[in-house]
Amino acid sequence: MRRVRSLSLAALGLSVFGVAAGVGCGSTTTGTSGNDAGGKKDSSSEPEAGAGIVAPPAPTGPTTTSTTAQNFAIHQLFLGDTDNNGTATPMYMGDPNAWKAFGYNLDGKITTATSTNVCTLVNGGGENGPTVQVDGNGGIDNAFGAIIFDAFLTGTLYPTASSKVNSELDEGTFTLMFDITGLTSSPTQTATGLSAEAFAGGDYPGGNPAFDSNTNWPVIGGSLLASTSPIKSAITFSDSYVVNGTWVSGAPTTINLSLSIDGFNLALPIEQAQITFEHSTPAHAANGIIAGIIPAAQLLKSISAIAGKFEASLCNSKTLDSILAPVIDSPDIVVGGPNNAGTTCDGISIGLGFTADEIAQPTTIAPATTGTPPCTDAGVVETGPVDSGSTDGPTGG
Repeated sequence: MRRVRSLSLAALGLSVFGVAAGVGCGSTTTGTSGNDAGGKKDSSSEPEAGAGIVAPPAPTGPTTTSTTAQNFAIHQLFLGDTDNNGTATPMYMGDPNAWKAFGYNLDGKITTATSTNVCTLVNGGGENGPTVQVDGNGGIDNAFGAIIFDAFLTGTLYPTASSKVNSELDEGTFTLMFDITGLTSSPTQTATGLSAEAFAGGDYPGGNPAFDSNTNWPVIGGSLLASTSPIKSAITFSDSYVVNGTWVSGAPTTINLSLSIDGFNLALPIEQAQITFEHSTPAHAANGIIAGIIPAAQLLKSISAIAGKFEASLCNSKTLDSILAPVIDSPDIVVGGPNNAGTTCDGISIGLGFTADEIAQPTTIAPATTGTPPCTDAGVVETGPVDSGSTDGPTGG
Protein backbone atom coordinates (compact mmCIF):
# COMPACT_ATOMS: atom_id res chain seq x y z
CA MET A 1 0.00 0.00 0.00
CA ARG A 2 1.02 3.65 -0.07
CA ARG A 3 3.85 4.66 2.22
CA VAL A 4 3.43 8.13 3.63
CA ARG A 5 5.57 9.47 6.43
CA SER A 6 3.62 11.69 8.77
CA LEU A 7 0.49 12.83 6.96
CA SER A 8 -1.63 15.85 7.76
CA LEU A 9 -5.21 17.00 7.45
CA ALA A 10 -6.26 20.48 7.55
CA ALA A 11 -7.73 23.72 7.45
CA LEU A 12 -9.73 26.81 7.68
CA GLY A 13 -8.64 30.37 8.27
CA LEU A 14 -6.02 32.36 6.42
CA SER A 15 -2.63 33.84 6.93
CA VAL A 16 0.21 34.73 4.60
CA PHE A 17 3.95 34.27 4.63
CA GLY A 18 5.44 35.08 1.23
CA VAL A 19 2.62 36.03 -1.12
CA ALA A 20 1.85 36.90 -4.71
CA ALA A 21 -1.16 35.86 -6.69
CA GLY A 22 -3.87 37.05 -9.02
CA VAL A 23 -7.41 37.90 -8.19
CA GLY A 24 -10.14 39.10 -10.37
CA CYS A 25 -11.88 38.71 -13.62
CA GLY A 26 -10.04 36.76 -16.27
CA SER A 27 -9.81 37.28 -19.99
CA THR A 28 -10.82 34.51 -22.37
CA THR A 29 -9.02 33.36 -25.49
CA THR A 30 -11.06 30.95 -27.58
CA GLY A 31 -9.25 28.19 -29.44
CA THR A 32 -10.18 26.16 -32.50
CA SER A 33 -10.69 22.57 -31.40
CA GLY A 34 -14.26 22.87 -30.19
CA ASN A 35 -13.72 24.19 -26.66
CA ASP A 36 -15.77 27.28 -25.96
CA ALA A 37 -15.29 29.92 -23.29
CA GLY A 38 -17.42 27.84 -20.94
CA GLY A 39 -14.86 25.07 -20.93
CA LYS A 40 -16.87 22.43 -22.84
CA LYS A 41 -14.61 19.60 -23.91
CA ASP A 42 -14.32 18.06 -27.35
CA SER A 43 -13.41 14.45 -28.05
CA SER A 44 -9.82 15.12 -29.11
CA SER A 45 -7.13 13.15 -27.30
CA GLU A 46 -4.84 16.17 -27.22
CA PRO A 47 -5.37 19.29 -25.11
CA GLU A 48 -5.95 22.51 -26.95
CA ALA A 49 -3.06 24.94 -26.57
CA GLY A 50 -3.14 28.70 -26.29
CA ALA A 51 -6.75 29.02 -25.18
CA GLY A 52 -8.83 29.52 -22.10
CA ILE A 53 -9.38 31.87 -19.20
CA VAL A 54 -6.25 33.74 -18.14
CA ALA A 55 -5.50 36.86 -16.12
CA PRO A 56 -5.84 40.06 -18.16
CA PRO A 57 -2.48 41.00 -19.72
CA ALA A 58 -0.82 44.28 -18.82
CA PRO A 59 -1.98 47.30 -20.83
CA THR A 60 0.49 49.51 -22.67
CA GLY A 61 -0.40 52.44 -20.45
CA PRO A 62 -0.99 55.01 -19.14
CA THR A 63 0.84 55.03 -15.80
CA THR A 64 -1.44 55.70 -12.85
CA THR A 65 -1.38 59.20 -11.41
CA SER A 66 -3.09 58.18 -8.17
CA THR A 67 -0.99 58.06 -5.01
CA THR A 68 -3.85 56.83 -2.83
CA ALA A 69 -3.24 53.68 -0.79
CA GLN A 70 -6.17 51.34 -0.14
CA ASN A 71 -6.03 48.31 2.12
CA PHE A 72 -8.47 45.54 1.08
CA ALA A 73 -9.17 42.74 3.58
CA ILE A 74 -10.63 39.44 2.42
CA HIS A 75 -14.19 39.17 3.73
CA GLN A 76 -15.37 36.03 1.95
CA LEU A 77 -13.39 33.05 0.67
CA PHE A 78 -14.70 30.56 -1.90
CA LEU A 79 -12.89 27.25 -1.69
CA GLY A 80 -14.55 25.36 -4.53
CA ASP A 81 -17.84 24.04 -3.16
CA THR A 82 -20.02 27.11 -3.83
CA ASP A 83 -20.17 29.82 -6.47
CA ASN A 84 -19.07 33.36 -5.65
CA ASN A 85 -22.51 34.11 -4.24
CA GLY A 86 -22.17 31.25 -1.77
CA THR A 87 -24.76 29.18 -3.65
CA ALA A 88 -24.48 25.38 -3.54
CA THR A 89 -26.55 22.51 -4.93
CA PRO A 90 -28.95 21.64 -2.04
CA MET A 91 -28.59 17.85 -2.33
CA TYR A 92 -24.85 18.11 -1.72
CA MET A 93 -22.76 19.57 1.07
CA GLY A 94 -21.66 21.86 -1.77
CA ASP A 95 -21.84 22.21 -5.52
CA PRO A 96 -19.52 19.55 -7.02
CA ASN A 97 -18.91 21.74 -10.08
CA ALA A 98 -18.36 25.12 -8.42
CA TRP A 99 -14.55 24.70 -8.51
CA LYS A 100 -14.63 24.98 -12.31
CA ALA A 101 -15.13 28.75 -12.12
CA PHE A 102 -12.20 29.59 -9.79
CA GLY A 103 -8.65 29.95 -11.09
CA TYR A 104 -6.87 30.44 -14.39
CA ASN A 105 -5.55 28.35 -17.25
CA LEU A 106 -2.03 28.02 -15.86
CA ASP A 107 -0.51 25.64 -18.41
CA GLY A 108 -1.94 27.12 -21.60
CA LYS A 109 -3.89 23.95 -22.38
CA ILE A 110 -7.49 22.83 -22.10
CA THR A 111 -7.18 19.26 -20.90
CA THR A 112 -9.73 16.45 -21.04
CA ALA A 113 -9.65 12.96 -19.51
CA THR A 114 -8.30 11.60 -22.81
CA SER A 115 -5.53 14.16 -23.30
CA THR A 116 -2.09 12.55 -23.60
CA ASN A 117 0.25 15.47 -24.24
CA VAL A 118 0.40 16.34 -20.54
CA CYS A 119 2.27 15.13 -17.46
CA THR A 120 1.91 11.55 -16.22
CA LEU A 121 -0.55 11.15 -13.36
CA VAL A 122 0.65 9.65 -10.06
CA ASN A 123 -0.78 6.12 -9.76
CA GLY A 124 -2.86 6.87 -12.84
CA GLY A 125 -4.87 9.36 -10.81
CA GLY A 126 -5.89 6.68 -8.30
CA GLU A 127 -9.60 6.31 -7.66
CA ASN A 128 -10.39 9.30 -9.84
CA GLY A 129 -8.36 8.00 -12.78
CA PRO A 130 -7.71 10.40 -15.67
CA THR A 131 -10.47 12.76 -14.49
CA VAL A 132 -7.78 14.24 -12.22
CA GLN A 133 -6.44 16.13 -15.25
CA VAL A 134 -9.80 17.46 -16.46
CA ASP A 135 -9.89 21.26 -16.49
CA GLY A 136 -12.64 23.59 -15.39
CA ASN A 137 -14.27 26.32 -17.45
CA GLY A 138 -12.02 27.65 -20.20
CA GLY A 139 -9.10 25.46 -19.19
CA ILE A 140 -9.10 26.56 -15.53
CA ASP A 141 -6.63 24.42 -13.54
CA ASN A 142 -7.99 23.71 -10.06
CA ALA A 143 -7.37 20.18 -8.77
CA PHE A 144 -7.44 21.55 -5.23
CA GLY A 145 -11.07 22.58 -5.61
CA ALA A 146 -12.12 19.57 -7.65
CA ILE A 147 -10.54 16.82 -5.57
CA ILE A 148 -8.82 17.92 -2.39
CA PHE A 149 -11.35 20.39 -1.06
CA ASP A 150 -14.55 19.00 -2.55
CA ALA A 151 -14.00 15.25 -2.24
CA PHE A 152 -11.30 15.02 0.40
CA LEU A 153 -11.79 17.80 2.93
CA THR A 154 -15.54 18.40 2.87
CA GLY A 155 -16.42 14.86 1.82
CA THR A 156 -14.17 13.02 4.29
CA LEU A 157 -12.84 15.22 7.04
CA TYR A 158 -14.76 18.40 7.64
CA PRO A 159 -18.13 18.69 5.83
CA THR A 160 -18.74 22.25 7.02
CA ALA A 161 -15.28 23.55 6.11
CA SER A 162 -16.49 26.25 3.77
CA SER A 163 -19.03 27.75 6.16
CA LYS A 164 -16.53 27.47 9.03
CA VAL A 165 -13.80 29.41 7.24
CA ASN A 166 -16.23 32.19 6.33
CA SER A 167 -17.66 32.41 9.83
CA GLU A 168 -14.10 32.80 11.12
CA LEU A 169 -13.55 35.63 8.64
CA ASP A 170 -16.71 37.34 9.89
CA GLU A 171 -15.59 36.84 13.49
CA GLY A 172 -12.15 38.33 12.83
CA THR A 173 -10.12 35.18 13.40
CA PHE A 174 -8.01 35.88 10.32
CA THR A 175 -7.87 37.67 6.98
CA LEU A 176 -5.49 38.45 4.14
CA MET A 177 -4.95 42.06 3.10
CA PHE A 178 -3.85 43.60 -0.20
CA ASP A 179 -2.59 47.16 0.33
CA ILE A 180 -2.62 48.77 -3.12
CA THR A 181 -1.42 52.20 -4.24
CA GLY A 182 -2.61 53.64 -7.54
CA LEU A 183 -6.27 52.68 -7.83
CA THR A 184 -8.88 55.35 -8.53
CA SER A 185 -12.62 55.40 -7.94
CA SER A 186 -13.33 54.58 -11.58
CA PRO A 187 -14.78 51.08 -12.14
CA THR A 188 -13.21 51.07 -15.63
CA GLN A 189 -9.72 52.31 -14.74
CA THR A 190 -6.86 51.09 -16.96
CA ALA A 191 -3.31 51.89 -15.84
CA THR A 192 0.15 50.52 -15.17
CA GLY A 193 2.61 51.47 -12.45
CA LEU A 194 0.54 50.39 -9.45
CA SER A 195 2.26 48.92 -6.39
CA ALA A 196 0.93 46.60 -3.73
CA GLU A 197 1.91 44.54 -0.71
CA ALA A 198 0.20 41.74 1.19
CA PHE A 199 -0.33 41.32 4.92
CA ALA A 200 -1.69 38.42 6.95
CA GLY A 201 -4.23 39.54 9.49
CA GLY A 202 -4.07 38.06 12.99
CA ASP A 203 -6.89 37.75 15.48
CA TYR A 204 -8.95 40.96 15.41
CA PRO A 205 -9.28 42.40 18.95
CA GLY A 206 -12.84 42.16 20.19
CA GLY A 207 -13.91 40.10 17.18
CA ASN A 208 -16.59 40.83 14.58
CA PRO A 209 -14.76 43.53 12.57
CA ALA A 210 -16.91 45.95 10.60
CA PHE A 211 -14.72 45.69 7.48
CA ASP A 212 -14.80 49.46 7.04
CA SER A 213 -12.40 52.40 7.19
CA ASN A 214 -12.37 52.24 11.01
CA THR A 215 -11.25 48.61 11.04
CA ASN A 216 -7.54 48.60 11.96
CA TRP A 217 -6.60 44.92 11.65
CA PRO A 218 -3.38 43.81 13.38
CA VAL A 219 -0.96 42.13 10.99
CA ILE A 220 1.10 39.01 11.63
CA GLY A 221 4.77 39.92 11.92
CA GLY A 222 6.30 36.95 10.10
CA SER A 223 6.94 38.69 6.77
CA LEU A 224 7.53 42.35 7.52
CA LEU A 225 10.30 44.67 6.40
CA ALA A 226 9.24 47.29 8.94
CA SER A 227 7.13 46.72 12.05
CA THR A 228 6.69 50.37 13.01
CA SER A 229 4.43 52.80 11.21
CA PRO A 230 4.30 52.81 8.27
CA ILE A 231 4.36 49.02 8.43
CA LYS A 232 5.96 47.47 5.35
CA SER A 233 5.58 43.92 4.07
CA ALA A 234 8.26 41.80 2.43
CA ILE A 235 5.49 40.50 0.14
CA THR A 236 5.21 43.05 -2.63
CA PHE A 237 3.76 43.39 -6.14
CA SER A 238 5.85 46.08 -7.79
CA ASP A 239 4.51 45.56 -11.33
CA SER A 240 0.78 45.32 -10.67
CA TYR A 241 -1.70 47.00 -12.97
CA VAL A 242 -5.41 47.50 -13.59
CA VAL A 243 -7.32 46.72 -16.81
CA ASN A 244 -10.88 48.03 -17.28
CA GLY A 245 -11.34 47.93 -13.52
CA THR A 246 -9.68 44.56 -12.89
CA TRP A 247 -6.59 44.73 -10.68
CA VAL A 248 -3.84 42.19 -11.45
CA SER A 249 -0.94 41.43 -9.10
CA GLY A 250 1.57 41.25 -11.94
CA ALA A 251 4.23 38.66 -12.72
CA PRO A 252 3.52 35.23 -11.18
CA THR A 253 5.44 34.65 -7.97
CA THR A 254 5.34 32.52 -4.81
CA ILE A 255 2.93 33.05 -1.95
CA ASN A 256 2.33 31.02 1.18
CA LEU A 257 -1.26 31.04 2.33
CA SER A 258 -2.38 29.28 5.46
CA LEU A 259 -5.87 27.93 5.87
CA SER A 260 -6.56 27.20 9.53
CA ILE A 261 -9.22 25.59 11.62
CA ASP A 262 -9.58 26.05 15.34
CA GLY A 263 -6.09 27.48 15.69
CA PHE A 264 -4.23 25.00 13.48
CA ASN A 265 -3.03 26.05 10.04
CA LEU A 266 -2.80 24.22 6.74
CA ALA A 267 0.10 25.71 4.81
CA LEU A 268 -0.57 26.24 1.12
CA PRO A 269 2.72 27.20 -0.58
CA ILE A 270 1.42 28.49 -3.92
CA GLU A 271 3.98 28.87 -6.69
CA GLN A 272 3.45 30.75 -9.97
CA ALA A 273 0.68 32.58 -8.14
CA GLN A 274 -1.58 35.14 -9.77
CA ILE A 275 -4.08 37.40 -7.97
CA THR A 276 -6.83 39.51 -9.50
CA PHE A 277 -10.06 41.23 -8.46
CA GLU A 278 -12.66 43.54 -9.94
CA HIS A 279 -12.51 47.01 -8.39
CA SER A 280 -16.22 47.42 -9.00
CA THR A 281 -16.81 50.08 -6.35
CA PRO A 282 -14.22 52.27 -4.61
CA ALA A 283 -14.19 50.38 -1.29
CA HIS A 284 -14.92 46.85 -2.54
CA ALA A 285 -13.09 44.08 -4.40
CA ALA A 286 -15.36 41.62 -6.20
CA ASN A 287 -14.82 38.30 -8.00
CA GLY A 288 -11.31 37.87 -6.64
CA ILE A 289 -9.13 34.96 -7.77
CA ILE A 290 -5.98 33.46 -6.27
CA ALA A 291 -4.50 30.90 -8.65
CA GLY A 292 -1.27 28.90 -8.78
CA ILE A 293 0.40 25.54 -8.17
CA ILE A 294 1.09 23.80 -4.84
CA PRO A 295 3.99 21.29 -4.75
CA ALA A 296 2.22 18.03 -3.89
CA ALA A 297 4.81 16.80 -1.38
CA GLN A 298 4.56 20.05 0.59
CA LEU A 299 0.78 19.87 0.74
CA LEU A 300 0.90 16.31 2.03
CA LYS A 301 3.39 17.29 4.69
CA SER A 302 1.20 20.23 5.74
CA ILE A 303 -1.86 18.02 6.01
CA SER A 304 0.05 15.45 8.02
CA ALA A 305 1.16 17.95 10.63
CA ILE A 306 -2.34 18.64 11.92
CA ALA A 307 -4.15 15.36 11.21
CA GLY A 308 -4.77 14.74 14.89
CA LYS A 309 -6.79 17.94 15.18
CA PHE A 310 -9.63 16.04 13.54
CA GLU A 311 -8.97 12.81 15.43
CA ALA A 312 -5.94 11.93 17.55
CA SER A 313 -5.97 8.32 16.34
CA LEU A 314 -5.10 9.51 12.83
CA CYS A 315 -1.54 10.42 13.77
CA ASN A 316 0.85 7.95 12.11
CA SER A 317 -1.94 5.53 11.20
CA LYS A 318 -2.73 3.30 8.24
CA THR A 319 -6.22 4.82 8.33
CA LEU A 320 -4.78 8.24 7.57
CA ASP A 321 -2.66 6.71 4.82
CA SER A 322 -5.83 5.46 3.18
CA ILE A 323 -7.74 8.70 3.72
CA LEU A 324 -4.97 10.68 2.04
CA ALA A 325 -5.04 8.59 -1.14
CA PRO A 326 -6.98 11.28 -3.06
CA VAL A 327 -4.30 13.84 -2.18
CA ILE A 328 -1.42 11.53 -3.09
CA ASP A 329 -3.00 10.78 -6.46
CA SER A 330 -4.24 14.30 -7.29
CA PRO A 331 -1.20 16.10 -8.86
CA ASP A 332 -2.35 17.39 -12.25
CA ILE A 333 0.38 19.77 -13.32
CA VAL A 334 4.14 20.37 -13.25
CA VAL A 335 5.82 22.72 -10.76
CA GLY A 336 8.20 25.17 -12.40
CA GLY A 337 8.03 23.76 -15.90
CA PRO A 338 5.82 23.09 -18.92
CA ASN A 339 3.02 20.56 -18.55
CA ASN A 340 4.24 18.15 -21.22
CA ALA A 341 4.26 14.41 -21.78
CA GLY A 342 7.19 12.50 -20.30
CA THR A 343 7.15 14.37 -16.97
CA THR A 344 5.47 13.10 -13.82
CA CYS A 345 2.87 15.49 -12.40
CA ASP A 346 4.20 16.89 -9.12
CA GLY A 347 1.98 19.91 -8.55
CA ILE A 348 -1.63 20.45 -7.52
CA SER A 349 -3.30 23.38 -9.26
CA ILE A 350 -5.39 25.66 -7.08
CA GLY A 351 -7.97 28.37 -7.62
CA LEU A 352 -9.66 30.25 -4.77
CA GLY A 353 -12.29 32.96 -5.02
CA PHE A 354 -12.76 35.90 -2.67
CA THR A 355 -14.33 39.26 -1.99
CA ALA A 356 -12.62 42.00 0.01
CA ASP A 357 -13.50 45.34 1.57
CA GLU A 358 -11.37 48.40 2.21
CA ILE A 359 -10.25 48.81 5.81
CA ALA A 360 -7.77 51.15 7.55
CA GLN A 361 -4.06 51.12 6.84
CA PRO A 362 -2.35 48.68 9.26
CA THR A 363 -0.57 50.25 12.22
CA THR A 364 -0.34 47.40 14.77
CA ILE A 365 1.27 43.96 15.00
CA ALA A 366 -0.72 40.95 16.18
CA PRO A 367 0.59 39.21 19.33
CA ALA A 368 2.77 36.21 18.59
CA THR A 369 1.04 32.86 18.95
CA THR A 370 2.51 29.51 19.85
CA GLY A 371 1.26 25.98 19.39
CA THR A 372 2.32 22.52 18.35
CA PRO A 373 0.36 20.51 15.77
CA PRO A 374 -1.23 17.36 17.29
CA CYS A 375 0.79 15.15 14.94
CA THR A 376 4.38 16.28 15.39
CA ASP A 377 6.14 13.57 13.35
CA ALA A 378 5.79 15.53 10.10
CA GLY A 379 8.42 13.74 8.10
CA VAL A 380 9.01 13.27 4.39
CA VAL A 381 5.98 12.35 2.33
CA GLU A 382 6.44 9.83 -0.43
CA THR A 383 4.31 10.58 -3.48
CA GLY A 384 5.45 7.90 -5.89
CA PRO A 385 3.52 4.89 -7.20
CA VAL A 386 1.83 2.50 -4.82
CA ASP A 387 4.04 -0.23 -3.38
CA SER A 388 1.50 -3.03 -3.51
CA GLY A 389 3.84 -5.42 -1.75
CA SER A 390 4.33 -3.28 1.32
CA THR A 391 2.46 -3.82 4.56
CA ASP A 392 4.09 -0.91 6.32
CA GLY A 393 2.04 1.93 7.75
CA PRO A 394 2.40 5.66 7.06
CA THR A 395 5.65 5.96 8.97
CA GLY A 396 7.28 3.18 6.97
CA GLY A 397 7.86 0.95 9.95
